[in-house]
Amino acid sequence: MFWTEGWYALEIGDEKWMNDVGWPLLFVIALFVASLYIWSYVSRTFDQIRNNEGRFVNRDVANYMEKMVKTIIVLLLIIWAMYVVTLIWEEFREMVWTPLYPYIVDLVLIIFIFLVSMLLVRLLRRMSTYGRRKGIDDIHTTKGAVQVSLLALSYLVYVVAVIISIALIVSLVPGLNVYRSLGEFLTAHGNVILSVLVIILAIYFVTRLVDELLEDYKFKTKKFNPQVIDLTKMVVNYILWTVAILTITFSLFAMFGLAETGFLLIGLILVFISIGLATSYHTLRNIFAGLALMGPALYDLNDRILVAEGVEGDVMQKNLMFTELRLLDGTYANIPNAKMMEGSIYNLTRSGRHAVTVQFQTSFSLPYAEVDKLVSAAIGKLNGLSKEVAPVILAKGLDGNKVTYEVEVFTLDVNDIERTRSELILGLQEMFHNAGLENLI
Repeated sequence: MFWTEGWYALEIGDEKWMNDVGWPLLFVIALFVASLYIWSYVSRTFDQIRNNEGRFVNRDVANYMEKMVKTIIVLLLIIWAMYVVTLIWEEFREMVWTPLYPYIVDLVLIIFIFLVSMLLVRLLRRMSTYGRRKGIDDIHTTKGAVQVSLLALSYLVYVVAVIISIALIVSLVPGLNVYRSLGEFLTAHGNVILSVLVIILAIYFVTRLVDELLEDYKFKTKKFNPQVIDLTKMVVNYILWTVAILTITFSLFAMFGLAETGFLLIGLILVFISIGLATSYHTLRNIFAGLALMGPALYDLNDRILVAEGVEGDVMQKNLMFTELRLLDGTYANIPNAKMMEGSIYNLTRSGRHAVTVQFQTSFSLPYAEVDKLVSAAIGKLNGLSKEVAPVILAKGLDGNKVTYEVEVFTLDVNDIERTRSELILGLQEMFHNAGLENLI
């Protein structure tokens, strides 16, 4: 090879550039190419995982794991690319990279911590769902306890992640000794903080326990409507958390020497709660009436009832504020529960048998035996009549040369009243017509 001294100098310069810039740049390119391969491999692998769900991984967990791995790949590429830029661009290194390097590292660590914590939470929730589906149960634990424990662990993971992230951020504040300041604060207010944490954990576990017990009771009992049990859970949760929040508020104010202010604030909150309850009198009245009507003692869904003011219909829905009826003409009516409780409620469905009456008039000259024969023939064609009570044919009155009769039969289904009445009228018409008595009045 033919070369000169100048070329040798150029070669030395190229070697320095390659060492300082070229090789890192080539490494970035190689890393980018490798990341493309890894990206493709990750996509194929997680496609297979999504199709084979297990105890710890389902489709949701697999999707998140795939996104997490790809996010880490992108972060590594960005950091390495920034490092290569510092080798080429001195101003960038001095003005951006060097002063911001600690913050960049902490930011990457915080992102990684939250990615891992979110993955752990998804795994714990997957285990809870899987356990509930498979029926985890042994001598020492119950399904409810396992689910509550896993849920508590998932929240604990988030709390730990937040604490670590805050510690990383605070550590960047110049001139601040995090551990000494934290130690002094805990020494001065440790008892209050501990009591607040105990209250939060106690209320949390009590509410979860109440939810599990009432949820289990809801599926075992027929005495109470499920809506009543759900409302009970909601009320218990509200009461417990209200007490907890008020207690914690007073403790925090007292911790900073503002006990009187905290006491005044709690008093104002209680006053506003009382005013809110007082202004909701009619709503609460309907709710309490709804609670009384929720049980199946008075009526159940699809029962036909007769309430005050002669309103008759089928019960379509029962809730805490209204009872929805489908009236006999097909229209729907929402009756306030308080209104339902003001008068008598007649459950026609549970009455066992229901009277159907039809009146008609015949000539005074027509013998009763003939009337009884024709009416009995018409009744004999009816279906769904009660066999316990015989049909009744009564003479109700005289109107000149006419006799008024009333036929009373009893059907077993309240929904068949109108059909039975119609068939009875048509049967009477047919029997009297066939007998040549077409002038039935």
